[in-house]
Amino acid sequence: GIERFLRAMRKAYKYLGINQSEPKKEVNDIIEVRVDGINQVIEVENIIYLQSFGNYIKMFTTSGMLLIQETIKQMEARLKPNGFIRTHRSYLVNRSYISTYDQELILTTSQKIPVGNVYKVLVRHLMEG
Repeated sequence: GIERFLRAMRKAYKYLGINQSEPKKEVNDIIEVRVDGINQVIEVENIIYLQSFGNYIKMFTTSGMLLIQETIKQMEARLKPNGFIRTHRSYLVNRSYISTYDQELILTTSQKIPVGNVYKVLVRHLMEG
């Protein structure tokens, strides 16, 4: 019956390493980043896009560029709930700044962001729906 099914599901979750009580990723209005050894608080809505340089990220905000010692993968995990999308292995973009998409993204700030082959279908899907 149902008990057997639930036992099997718990066993599968345990095997796959899925924590059932894991909280949902929450949207944050601010994030803390380390710039030149100093922690700074940034309003997420002011982040336009991020560009990866190895273990560093150039974070382009409405008030300028910051160099942050963090990988793009780490930052993607932190910002994805806020509507940021990966468009290229080196770029993470705030969707609210995207103006148009053709072969590349054109931002409301007129910057052009490349879209990698791996990400084209995802970007097109997100832009259409």
